[in-house]
Amino acid sequence: MSAFLGPIHFWLYNKIKFQEDLIRDLAETFPDACDAQSYVVELQPLEEACDITNIHRWLQSRITDAETRYAELVTNLLKEDSSRLEALKKSAYTVGSRMKTSPSADAIDCYKALDDAFLNGMPCERVNVITEKNAENVLYTEEQRIHDDVWIDAGGDPEIYYTLRKSAADGILSDTAFILKTDDNKNYNIVKRNLGQASA
Repeated sequence: MSAFLGPIHFWLYNKIKFQEDLIRDLAETFPDACDAQSYVVELQPLEEACDITNIHRWLQSRITDAETRYAELVTNLLKEDSSRLEALKKSAYTVGSRMKTSPSADAIDCYKALDDAFLNGMPCERVNVITEKNAENVLYTEEQRIHDDVWIDAGGDPEIYYTLRKSAADGILSDTAFILKTDDNKNYNIVKRNLGQASA
């Protein structure tokens, strides 16, 4: 079966695994809240799990499922207690820090690390568009807010998704000389952090 699977399929599946890691860590942080463990799914190796007859549709369904459970879990945790947001941000940072990028990484390496972690639809959707790229900084625009509908359907606030994603990104970049900056959750800049600036 693996002969029919290409690098892009494993790349997307690893992004789904990162989403599942976020869900699992949140469920472990709040084990007695809103039946949190029911949102956790154990993934099999891609070769064993996928529908090879339509790998594109199968991956899309897994992405939708992971995004939906994440939005529902976070939304329900916050509905029970809105003060949990700081703990959720800390959890997202912790999960991101498990994928720390090398201290020697440049801005391009940092962008790749973030792109390897976060679900942004299928590659053909071209959600992120890079407008400038060099070793010192990477500028990119998120052309579509593809996560909003999932969060709205879950009864939550889509901005919470971006808040937690920023915390996870800070964790991923925590050992590097770079930080992810945005003022509007649309235009992003990976730049060298200021001397003494905290990573989270």
